[in-house]
Amino acid sequence: IKDLEKGAPSEIKSDMSKMGDALGSMLTIMKKYNYDFTKAASDADLAKLIGDSGVNASSDKIDAYLKTNCGIDSGSTDTTMGN
Repeated sequence: IKDLEKGAPSEIKSDMSKMGDALGSMLTIMKKYNYDFTKAASDADLAKLIGDSGVNASSDKIDAYLKTNCGIDSGSTDTTMGN
């Protein structure tokens, strides 16, 4: 994840950093539940990350950049991480 942040184009560098931090936090939470999402799903910190508007906005910006500049379409019609 850190390599992706370092190599990210300037237009999305801060968004990649935000996503990297969020993913790292999510992995820490998942590890606490032995990577069992059914158990982790009730964790308040995970819910907060999933619903974080800043994280979701960064995800949207990265998706838009990939589609516009790289021809990569994430295929997502829902831009919130939790849906």
